[in-house]
Amino acid sequence: MWGPLFASTFEGSMIGAGAPVFAIWSYCISKGYEREGIIRLNPKILSVVIGLSEEDAARAIEFLCSPDSSSASVEDDGARIVHLGGFEYAIVNWQKYQELIKRELRLARDRERKQRERAATADSSDVSAEQRTVRKRPKKSPIREDEMREEKRREERTPPISPPLDGGGTGDGEAPPPVLVAEDALPKKKKRKTQEEGAAEVRRKLGIPERPKYTPEFGAFWLRTWRKGSKMKSFRIYEAMEPADREACEAAVQEWTGAYGRRESQTRPNVTTWLNDRGWENDLEAELERGRDPMKGKRFQGGIDPELGW
Repeated sequence: MWGPLFASTFEGSMIGAGAPVFAIWSYCISKGYEREGIIRLNPKILSVVIGLSEEDAARAIEFLCSPDSSSASVEDDGARIVHLGGFEYAIVNWQKYQELIKRELRLARDRERKQRERAATADSSDVSAEQRTVRKRPKKSPIREDEMREEKRREERTPPISPPLDGGGTGDGEAPPPVLVAEDALPKKKKRKTQEEGAAEVRRKLGIPERPKYTPEFGAFWLRTWRKGSKMKSFRIYEAMEPADREACEAAVQEWTGAYGRRESQTRPNVTTWLNDRGWENDLEAELERGRDPMKGKRFQGGIDPELGW
């Protein structure tokens, strides 16, 4: 697979981290598309693939997992990846950067479409200069011009009118002094609403509930999941759980994330469904066994007889 590498990677808080860190970070981005941000980092394999020593590969992985106060990301204190267990890791902010990439691709497609439309318009309007009609400005009526000149002469002959004495002037043409007005008496300009304030007002008028503000505890829990399904619905279920159930769920989610990581993305359950069904109480060993035998549950669908082997 492949993955776009932003130019800011080489100019941000990772400056001076060293070639092994940039090499393994590029490896993470290219491998992240296989399992939606979940990757396997084995120092022995990386040392052979990239050409590093195992110690350098391990130090680079440790650097990517460590907090970074200079990072622009606030998720997980600026860490780039989160350890899930064994050789399993999750890329922080994976979904966020996927949205950015989709937006850039959409803008690029729009630019190409507009270029094609302009080219087609230019071809259809490519007419010789002889065939073009030039619009001429209409000539002014001589009668209208005479009336305007006469009006101007009358204005020049009329003397200026002096302001009345009770208006503050002197009566000999001098303008009255300026009137000072308190700032509070001036009409105030209506403050322009921001896009967020306008969207919130529309939601209130339509009776749409406000989006919940995620707690730090749920944010840390969500990063340890396989992040499939509605985050908002998962948050509401998470908040409604009993403390004991929440503690048991948080203790088991990392192992279940690793187990579901062996499945194809379309066969993984939504996190919302997993929370509703109390999935942490299911048989983890059975799920791990399913991951070791990818043909389990598909033998008869694929036409394979388990007895005969074909």
